[in-house]
Amino acid sequence: MIKAAVWNVRGLNNVAHQNAVAQLARDHNLHFLGLLETRVRLTNVLSIRSHLLRNWTWFDDYSGPGGRIWLAWNSQDVDVDIIQATAVGYVLGKKPYFPQLEAYVRMNWMGLEFVSATSNGFYFFQFKTVAYMEEIIEGGPWLFQGQPIVLQCWEPGMSLRRQKHTKIPGRRFQQKLIFEYEWLPQRCKLCCSLGHSAAACPEGRKGKSAPVVVFVKKKHSVNVDSSVVGEVAGPSAEVGNEVEDDVEPEVEHTNPSTCGQSKGDVAHVQTTSA
Repeated sequence: MIKAAVWNVRGLNNVAHQNAVAQLARDHNLHFLGLLETRVRLTNVLSIRSHLLRNWTWFDDYSGPGGRIWLAWNSQDVDVDIIQATAVGYVLGKKPYFPQLEAYVRMNWMGLEFVSATSNGFYFFQFKTVAYMEEIIEGGPWLFQGQPIVLQCWEPGMSLRRQKHTKIPGRRFQQKLIFEYEWLPQRCKLCCSLGHSAAACPEGRKGKSAPVVVFVKKKHSVNVDSSVVGEVAGPSAEVGNEVEDDVEPEVEHTNPSTCGQSKGDVAHVQTTSA
């Protein structure tokens, strides 16, 4: 069975309080210990921990403004994973005015408890729960005065360095935009434009060829009885002779580039009927 305890020590700078904490862990054979309101400065942390609970693993929240919470556990008996609810980030470009940035994030980010800043332009954002923090990080990118805020989950021992960015992580611009319209406009299949159909497309009219009128002569042979010829063709008609009719126009759709060619060039349009 794992034994754990939490103690509001109200200061660990006093040697008597340090001895009392060590005695508590030995008497109850504790595996996990939480200390509140330690009131120890960051510069004195290592010197106090070195003789308080030796061979134990420590964690603290000195990313916050107070740094009042210490956690310790015996790593030989238990393994503890710290779930962070603090995000660290910076604003690309010029360092912003901190009160304006704080007012912006408090107005737009839900679950935010406090904001702190470092001298090199990094900001710590403490949230109430991990869910709030993940929602803000994954819901970006967030813009402050037109500049992106680069965010990531803070971890103990993280090196605070600005990175080179080719893209800003986030999913806000990946969502679909759904809209409704009252009617569907016509869409041309030829030029892919809206407002007219393919039949009325001006681009389609340019490619069509103009009709060309070609005059050809029809020829037919009369191979009937002479009496029939006299009645049909008149006295000047003879059996076996070719009779030429009047010239009749015949319309053919051809390419405008063939206009002006001789009759021999358009001989393919001539027809002969029996």
